[in-house]
Amino acid sequence: MINARTNLAAVMLVFLSTVAGHAADCDDPLDTALALACAGDDLALADKTLNALYRDLLSRLKQQDSVEAEKRLRTSQRNWIAFRDAECSLRGHVMEGGTYQSVIETSCLAELTQERNGHLRTLLDMY
Repeated sequence: MINARTNLAAVMLVFLSTVAGHAADCDDPLDTALALACAGDDLALADKTLNALYRDLLSRLKQQDSVEAEKRLRTSQRNWIAFRDAECSLRGHVMEGGTYQSVIETSCLAELTQERNGHLRTLLDMY
């Protein structure tokens, strides 16, 4: 058991040292681990923004006492998430089983989430 933990810790240390300071290298990542780390950073930022915009929009609709609009927003968001996940899975399928599949899928999730953020900003402006 100790060997398994030691090995896992060693692998994680190598991975973390490989991607440490990767922000400067994201324009031209040299390996799959760095490309995945960069895509993961993009997704984390886009997802954080998405959650904030969604909460702001939902709050605005609540203030306006627009129960129907709240319901439609929730439905739209659930359907959008299902679409995003299916679309990115399809795009990643091109590299099925390859080391770059997760990079393609994560990059796709970040891209589509950034697009959704634009849509939510537009809705905030409308309401």
